[in-house]
Amino acid sequence: EGAFIAAYIAAAQQFTRLQQPELVKVAFQIAGTAAEHRVLANFALGTRPANDVAFEPALFQSVA
Repeated sequence: EGAFIAAYIAAAQQFTRLQQPELVKVAFQIAGTAAEHRVLANFALGTRPANDVAFEPALFQSVA
């Protein structure tokens, strides 16, 4: 999930450069959903706290 979240962050940055605020919003909404999936998986695995990431790292400079 971390790689997917980082990819959506990179997409949001690209959409920002393209001045496409609606696409920025969608990219971050999808990233948030992926982050929730990670929390659910962590919880199911018994990881406590399941939501242990406050700020996502921007691992990628582009989606490509």
